[in-house]
Amino acid sequence: MNEAVLRPMVPEDYGAFAAFYRDLHQIHAEAMPDIFRPEAGLPPENVFCRDLEKEDRCMFLAEVDGEPAGMCVLLWKDLPDDPLYPLLPRKSGHIDDLYVSPKFRRRGIATLLYREAERLGKERGVSHLTLMVWSFNEEAIGLYQKLGFCPTMINMEKKLGTTPE
Repeated sequence: MNEAVLRPMVPEDYGAFAAFYRDLHQIHAEAMPDIFRPEAGLPPENVFCRDLEKEDRCMFLAEVDGEPAGMCVLLWKDLPDDPLYPLLPRKSGHIDDLYVSPKFRRRGIATLLYREAERLGKERGVSHLTLMVWSFNEEAIGLYQKLGFCPTMINMEKKLGTTPE
């Protein structure tokens, strides 16, 4: 395999973004059919293009030999410096999506995407990178732990056995 190349997404990447988004949703829908719809609702292309221009995010793509191999969507967040707000002020980056196509997994591309998110975060002066991962996704949890992430909040749920009418 040749080296993966990272670059910012451009409007012409909508097809790759949509395919990755569908794949990512399918993983979740298969693991948790009681929570996720069977089909992903994709952001329309015009919304994707507007998102590319927003200052509060960075969307980039990994390519191998010109073929899309993975993506990362990184959101920038500023917690306010407000005495009425319970958390201390800070700038952070949130990895909203980090996805690698199955064809390219176990080749270091997720780590490469993460390292770019980390580099961009440092460049912006953020103090923390955050992400959320579903508990069924042990492979992703292992990767994130290897990259230095640790749990800071645990979201818990109890199923009551009722279904929506």
